[in-house]
Amino acid sequence: LDRSNLHTFIFDEKEIEGFVITVSDEKYALCDKTSIGDNYWANSKKGAYGKGLGRTKSDPYKPVRTGLLGQMAVGELLGLPTDLKYREKGDKYDFLLGKYKVDVKCAMRDYGKGLIYHTNQWGKQIPLDKDIYIFSFVQEEDRHAQTAKVAVVGFASQKDVLKCPVKPGIKGNGHLNIEVNFSTLRPIQALIRLNMLIGFTEKVAV
Repeated sequence: LDRSNLHTFIFDEKEIEGFVITVSDEKYALCDKTSIGDNYWANSKKGAYGKGLGRTKSDPYKPVRTGLLGQMAVGELLGLPTDLKYREKGDKYDFLLGKYKVDVKCAMRDYGKGLIYHTNQWGKQIPLDKDIYIFSFVQEEDRHAQTAKVAVVGFASQKDVLKCPVKPGIKGNGHLNIEVNFSTLRPIQALIRLNMLIGFTEKVAV
């Protein structure tokens, strides 16, 4: 683990120690390529939230690319392979830590909180079916140079998330989000230690 990537964030006057990971060159190019059109299943989803809020005419796949950059950064941080393969109806999880299913949430910038989709615009509630949620945001991005800096802030367990408020989305068409304030997150270092312990245990078992 490269501790030079350590970074202290301040949210709600509380210091949070996380990491800033650079995603560049072939890894950035892979995220960019995978996010485009039919390469990624989420682009076929319907509704205001479907392809992601924050799209523009000049950058229509930014929401999907942002999510993939978050996954790539977390994979780099935890030393895990990042699987960006196309899957009908999407992935069941972004990473698997032992028996724990992990979902990575990455925002386009620092909002001081992360969002988890709760209810779509037709009133259907989305299952909260991951064990661990990792929160991140894009700190800097240069598409021309094919590089981005992703801040990995911390994580929350499913039980933590269930305690967070559900609020209407600022944009969209009546959907609801679970809002997870970054100041309430568990330290990402604890997850790094868990991953190392799981890796050591698996090696011993073999």
